[in-house]
Amino acid sequence: DDPSDRPATRPGGDGKAADPSPAFVVGPSPLFIRRVAAAAAEPPETPSESAEWGAVAAGQGFVDRQDLIVPPGFSPTLATGSATLRADGATRIVVSPHPQDPEGSPGSVEVVFGRIMVTGADAATPIGILAAGLAGRVSGDGGAPVLIDVRLFREPGKAGGGDAISVRSIVSFPQGGTWLPDEPASPSPEGLGGDGAVPAGAAVVFDGVQGASGIASGHARVERGPLATVRFASGTSGDLLTRTSCEALAAAAATERPLAEAIESLLADGRMENRAAAAATMALLGDYGPLVQLLAADEPGRRLPGTQWESLARSMVPLALSRGTRSAERFRLAVEQELPGESGEIVLRLAEGLSDGDLADGGDGMLVRSLEHPSLVVRRFAAARLFDIVRPSDGDRLRFRPDAAGPARAEGVKWWRIQLEKGLIRRTPAEGLSKPADE
Repeated sequence: DDPSDRPATRPGGDGKAADPSPAFVVGPSPLFIRRVAAAAAEPPETPSESAEWGAVAAGQGFVDRQDLIVPPGFSPTLATGSATLRADGATRIVVSPHPQDPEGSPGSVEVVFGRIMVTGADAATPIGILAAGLAGRVSGDGGAPVLIDVRLFREPGKAGGGDAISVRSIVSFPQGGTWLPDEPASPSPEGLGGDGAVPAGAAVVFDGVQGASGIASGHARVERGPLATVRFASGTSGDLLTRTSCEALAAAAATERPLAEAIESLLADGRMENRAAAAATMALLGDYGPLVQLLAADEPGRRLPGTQWESLARSMVPLALSRGTRSAERFRLAVEQELPGESGEIVLRLAEGLSDGDLADGGDGMLVRSLEHPSLVVRRFAAARLFDIVRPSDGDRLRFRPDAAGPARAEGVKWWRIQLEKGLIRRTPAEGLSKPADE
């Protein structure tokens, strides 16, 4: 089974259902998508699970455990007891009211993947957190914000599925706070004092491997120094196109139609950003067909511009392969159905990435050859993978554009062949190629 389909029980709990008080209440800025109780209890063995989900209205309250997804671009809120929880786009959480605690206790939240920010949880009313290897109660000094970020990924070259999902969980405290681990299930992180205090600007970090039965191994520690922060806007975030697509998605979800049907209606929308938002949301709900169709589209009026294609591929494809065996299998099936034969095989290999050993064993040549493939989606995946590995300068990135005319592409391929002959198609430090590129 997919680990993301079986969220863990509430941190520190006994696995029993939570009592119905206090409730989580959705703030004025949706969009949350809720997994219905019947579907959550018996997940079907079908390639798509999109029919299992329904939209949540602003102001709706929850009195029991809820499995929630946030579409890309949104950052809705939940109020629980004295705390407020804001979730970033492309996030999945499971919220549970706290059993038999005094009024005002915030309950608990599992972050399956993505990012949330909690404010208002102080020493008197900490909130329970489960973040893929970290389990405990968290509070910010004086109710200050605490940021929780769970990232799932696979090492390059490892096929989707199986037991090799890598995870990094970060619980960061911009203004300081407290982390009280649920021992012995979640041991005290290295460097954490006995009182659980975490200084301002530090974070509790977990790096490990997650299998089908849960966390297989890992290491938790307190890190000090510069940390990545999570930025949240009110309701929706991003540029004008993102806000426009969010408005279209929210409007579709507010209709009387089933949610999956309402989202699918946007796949034929005249605005590319709306189609991309719909495909990304369907992917979060377990249906990768629309995502692959849009990434593979090459017809005028359907083809995504380069920047939109890259954003959609980078945000959704790695997550599809990292959520678990079932998710990875759905993605592979969608690719095989949309791109039968050689093109699909190449796309799957490029999506899974190439290890250092793969590159040394001829993978570097395969990458460069794929830049000349007649299929645009193959060229786009090959270019994206080359850029990830080599980290060329902005100018060198522009040497090859997958959607350029044939002669222009040939000049870019020529430059990349020179890098191949020099043995430079290898992973490089963050600064990228150290020497100026040859003409």
